[in-house]
Amino acid sequence: MLLTIVFWVLILALAAAIALLFLPILVRVHLVAGPQVSFHCDASALSGLAPPITLASSTGKRAASRKAPKSTSTRTRRISKTRLAAATPELIADLFRHVRPVMLQVECEFGLNDPADTGQLAGVLLPLTYAGPAPQMLNVSLNPNFERPCLEGEITAAIRLTLAALFLPFARFSWRVLGPER
Repeated sequence: MLLTIVFWVLILALAAAIALLFLPILVRVHLVAGPQVSFHCDASALSGLAPPITLASSTGKRAASRKAPKSTSTRTRRISKTRLAAATPELIADLFRHVRPVMLQVECEFGLNDPADTGQLAGVLLPLTYAGPAPQMLNVSLNPNFERPCLEGEITAAIRLTLAALFLPFARFSWRVLGPER
């Protein structure tokens, strides 16, 4: 009896893991720039219906840097860096095909030392925000500050992706970097 229960619990856990691969996930990133820079990144399953899980968050402390072990052959390292550099743009293009933007919200206050320079920068940036009808998912608010130099604001972005759809782009990338020479 106990063996049957364990078997069905394992089957349910496997089914839940497979379902997470094929269900859409909502990933949100929130960046705040001011006197201190902070960020928060979370993900939630079922396109945001499930409670979010924190993926990364700034704590103010920096982790100690780790040095990678040196390679024994400089020729092998040079070839892999070359292949890696050649395959990276294709990976980025493949990933953008499978990631869907959901929301981008930008609130920014900017100012330069000279109010005339701030006015010129505002004259360049503000028409871009009001150039045409913006999609519903895009909300940009730029506020010039003529009194003091500053760059403060918040950026919130959300994307929707399916983990199973990312398998093929990463498999192609791995083959381009680690596969046989062309």
